Amino acid sequence: MKVNPADITKDVLLAKEEKKIVFGMKQTIDLLKKGEIIRVIFSQDLPKDVELELVRYSKLKDVPVDEFMGTNNELGIVAKRAHSITMLGFLKREGE
Repeated sequence: MKVNPADITKDVLLAKEEKKIVFGMKQTIDLLKKGEIIRVIFSQDLPKDVELELVRYSKLKDVPVDEFMGTNNELGIVAKRAHSITMLGFLKREGE
């Protein structure tokens, strides 16, 4: 599903506050493979080969994946980070 900044800002900031978020392609995909991610958001700048890998593992683990309608710089701004972010993952909370 494609998402706008307004649709994810609250979710991202809450996950940051709870320390239940991970930033970066490698970390997110590694944790997705281990079953520790419950949702993934990626920017439009994500390389196609990485997107294919993400889609494959997300289907295996039944994890929703959303495409952020903006660049990695814009996703970094939404996440209130001082750098660009191509992908982020939401970590499981206790009981999930």
